[in-house]
This record gives sequence, C-alpha cells and structure tokens, in this order.
Amino acid sequence: MNTSEQGRRIHGQAEEAREKGEFVDALRFTDEAMAAYIEDGDVLGFAEVLQSRVLTARHLADKTGSELWLRYAVHAAMAGVEVAEKSGDNSAVVLPCHTVGKVYESLGEYEEALKWHERAVESKDDLPESHNRDGFKAEMMAHLSFCQMMTGDEGGYERLLEAINLLEVSDESRYNKDVWLSGMHMSAAEALVKLGRKEEAESHMSKAEEIIKANPELVLRKEQWERLRERL
Repeated sequence: MNTSEQGRRIHGQAEEAREKGEFVDALRFTDEAMAAYIEDGDVLGFAEVLQSRVLTARHLADKTGSELWLRYAVHAAMAGVEVAEKSGDNSAVVLPCHTVGKVYESLGEYEEALKWHERAVESKDDLPESHNRDGFKAEMMAHLSFCQMMTGDEGGYERLLEAINLLEVSDESRYNKDVWLSGMHMSAAEALVKLGRKEEAESHMSKAEEIIKANPELVLRKEQWERLRERL
C-alpha cells in the first residue's frame, strides 16, 4: 500500500481546523488531501479523509440545523466504505462502517444505524493499528448500545454502562476520553428519556456536564450538551 506524506500532512491540517470550529477551512483541506492521496496512490488515506469530511459535515449540520449536510454525509460515508472494500484490506473497512452508523444516528434513523454499528463491532478485531485500543472499542460499543436502546432494547443500557466503564479505565488521551465519556453520558440520557426513565437520564446529563466543565477544550461538546438539554 502506498502512503502519501503530503496527503497525511494536509489531512492533519483538516483535523486541526475542524477541532477549532473552522469547518469550511477543514473541508478545503480535505479536498487538497484527497487530491494528494489520489496522486500518490494512497487508497487508505483517501478512505480516511472521506471520514474526516463526514465528521465535518455532521458538525456543520449541528451548527446550521440543515439536514442537507447529513444527506451529503451519508453518501460521503458510503463512498468511504466502497473505497475501503475495494482496497482488499479488512482493517480499512471497520472505521467507515462505524462512520456510516454515526451519520444515520444524526439523522434519527436508528434501525439503519444499528445495522452499520453491528457490522463495525463484529469486525473490531480487524481495527487498524491506529485505532486498535480499548478506548476506541468502547466508543464503538457505546454507539451500538445507544442505537439498541433507541430501537427499544432496554438491555442496551447495561452494555452502554460497560462501554463507559471500559473507557474510564483505558489509557486513552484526556481529550478523547473526555469527549467520548461526555458523549456516552449524553447518549444514555437521550435514550433513557425515550424509554421513560427520566431520573436516570438526569444523572447522566449531570455527569456529562461535570466532564465538560472540567475541560475547556470541549467547546463543541458544550454546545451539543446545551442543545440536548433544551430538547430533554
């Protein structure tokens, strides 16, 4: 497999821009990274940068309230799966499947999201080395469990708690751990409200708020928490 150093460098700039909330710049960098990946024959890099575009589109959907960004994101995510499958590398397929599931979650299409998360979790042993760690596996399990709850499976709550516990004891970086843990508690709250368990939901919202307040880097997560607070 070819590796494009230029593509990886520009791809990194896209990630940095997105984390700063500079979403249009992030999309521009992903365009440039895609061109570099294609020129250098880095198929896996191309599949990965498509996922980066999807994540940026999801943030833009949150910011603008436009579902059009999510509809675009679905097709970009599916393209990532197709490119990964054609690479012949099983490790390249897991992350794009996980990404498709997350987009369908954002659209509220939980049955469809569940199918993709099941596929991703079933293949977790094939995770690429960059993501083959307990913290990320917990993040995958949490999305699957959330979708199970949102489609009526109350047993998904226990599995979501297991994912939270796994992440808490992992050696994941502080930023990733705080982003994912707060997100897991928010997911638990949303699903528990749907299941009529509001008191438990409030506990998870409080835990998410504590994590967010303790880490000033979680700017986007704070905005997401506030929107969820209004909905619940």
